[in-house]
Amino acid sequence: MIDPVEWLSSQTLFPKFYWRCRETGLEKIACGMKPLASHRYHVTPFQGPIFTFTPAIEIEQYSTVSFSTPLFIIERIQDNPSYETWIDMVTRALKSLRDSSSLQKVVLARKTHFSIAPLSSPWQALYHLHDTCPHTDLFAFQKTFDAPLFLGASPERLFLRQGRHLAIEALAGTRKRGHTLQEDLSLSQELLTSLKDQREISYIDLFIQEQLRLLCTKLYPLSSLSCKQTSTVQHLYRIHEGILRKTVTDEELLHTLHPTPAIGGLPKKKAFSLIHELEPFSRELYAGAIGWSTPEKSVYTVTIRSATLQGHNLYAFTGAGIVSGSVPELEWKELDLKLMHWSRRESCTMHPSN
Repeated sequence: MIDPVEWLSSQTLFPKFYWRCRETGLEKIACGMKPLASHRYHVTPFQGPIFTFTPAIEIEQYSTVSFSTPLFIIERIQDNPSYETWIDMVTRALKSLRDSSSLQKVVLARKTHFSIAPLSSPWQALYHLHDTCPHTDLFAFQKTFDAPLFLGASPERLFLRQGRHLAIEALAGTRKRGHTLQEDLSLSQELLTSLKDQREISYIDLFIQEQLRLLCTKLYPLSSLSCKQTSTVQHLYRIHEGILRKTVTDEELLHTLHPTPAIGGLPKKKAFSLIHELEPFSRELYAGAIGWSTPEKSVYTVTIRSATLQGHNLYAFTGAGIVSGSVPELEWKELDLKLMHWSRRESCTMHPSN
């Protein structure tokens, strides 16, 4: 078994790619490009063309390595937008929701600058994610030598296809993990009974069901609403499943399903217009999708809880779904919760499993 960090750091071919399955520990480690084949990797930005390639070198293995590394040494933190600007952004978004007869949800994002002690290789940041995010899909991608490394630890799958069976995840709402089991269960129950959070995930459920009716010959009953827990936060969670039509390709699934209302809003056109009006930066690969495809199986992860890293500059992205009933100050605190795997900005007991 190779150490993926050491191997990727030593390679001279680009692009470089890493992905780890949250359930099984399967790792895909790859670099370089060759003519497209049936085995393909895809990297999709929030908006824009999909980057598709078949790697020149690929290693598949199951991760059994337990890494132990210190947290990043943070010299300063700067948020974009600032707290004051965020409050104004969310207030304006809430007004748009009230004034519009069709706008139901918009997802707004923040970009936080961490100044860290430089690493000998940016790929060493994967050690940090292995430590802090054991039950998420890990991913990392560097397109060219002078490009920043894009990496993250996502709790959300865009879709999993096994043969013609398709599974899609809906994720919404956020609470922190509790310091004790009793507090943890109380926060989960609070999330499950929150009308605001139920409304937020219902928009995602509706979108997914509409797409599945177009893509599938058979739909399965929805799973019951539950809480999906990571080591630092928990979310409302539901699985949608169906049997794909024979002619549907993975590329068609990517174009049809991405972006979901979980990362953009609903309806898409109005939500995107508001995002472009309010957000002071380009999302680029944040809130996109990354994964791999073979004729037998494909897995794509939503690139949330992600960051770009170059030198001593790490820019971490977080987002919050804004619906009727959202409170700007609470949405800011939610963004901080979603940063905890990078910086531990809020003290909270770490949970070893979800």
